[in-house]
Amino acid sequence: MFVKPVSGRVVRDPVKGTFLPESGEEVPENTFWRRRLKDGDVQKVKSVTTSNEVKAEKGK
Repeated sequence: MFVKPVSGRVVRDPVKGTFLPESGEEVPENTFWRRRLKDGDVQKVKSVTTSNEVKAEKGK
């Protein structure tokens, strides 16, 4: 699932140890991230795919 932090919140990825970028990131749908959603720390959004990424996928 693709999530991004709610405005004013900072969320650390428990696997990578880095902060979730404000633009969002694809994360596994596990207990940790479902809890962050329930607590209102992150919001689930549609993944933003650039046109270059779409073209690269079509070229495969």
